[in-house]
Amino acid sequence: MFVSLDLSWAEEIGSGTYHGYATIDRWGQNVFHLGPYHLFLSDKVAKQLKMYLGKPLELNASKIDNFKGDGAMIQEVDNVSVKEFATGLVLFASVESDSIKKSEGLTLHLVLRNESKEEIT
Repeated sequence: MFVSLDLSWAEEIGSGTYHGYATIDRWGQNVFHLGPYHLFLSDKVAKQLKMYLGKPLELNASKIDNFKGDGAMIQEVDNVSVKEFATGLVLFASVESDSIKKSEGLTLHLVLRNESKEEIT
């Protein structure tokens, strides 16, 4: 007798407070972006966040469903608050070379500097 169990699950995303912004992607899916992570939004939550698209938000997500493999969907949100955009952040980008050699990439130098009078968290 041979038994095979598929136990492959990605990181478990739980309920709690999340900071990010909501968008609708090019396929019409409602997504909440938080740093490098992207969580899908249920239709109910998408309607709740429709007026806040693209704005920095703090969400208190009370129910999140995790998918087998990869991904999660926010099913219920108890509280939504709009946060201020961080001001005073300046991004500088410079190219270290003026040509791209065959089969090589381009080297960029990026600097993010806080030029405001207060700490940004």
